[in-house]
Amino acid sequence: MIPEDFFSEYIEGRSVAELKLDFSDKSWEVKLSDRRITDGWEEFVVANDFRIGDVVAFRYVGNLVFHVSNLGPNYYEIEHNDGK
Repeated sequence: MIPEDFFSEYIEGRSVAELKLDFSDKSWEVKLSDRRITDGWEEFVVANDFRIGDVVAFRYVGNLVFHVSNLGPNYYEIEHNDGK
């Protein structure tokens, strides 16, 4: 759930957001319904190999863009090999 105060100040009335991982230039469009991320979330999770138990941190950078960090189950950021 998106926190209510954050939702009312930055998101309410909008239905689409963009998710990016800090290590990648690729982004995923997701739909917002009420205070939840809906369509597109599953594709984002699968493409980035998130697993049950992973802690995920969101950082709002503005204009409905969020940088997402997968901290893994132990709160340490998981390193990804992006081919660079």
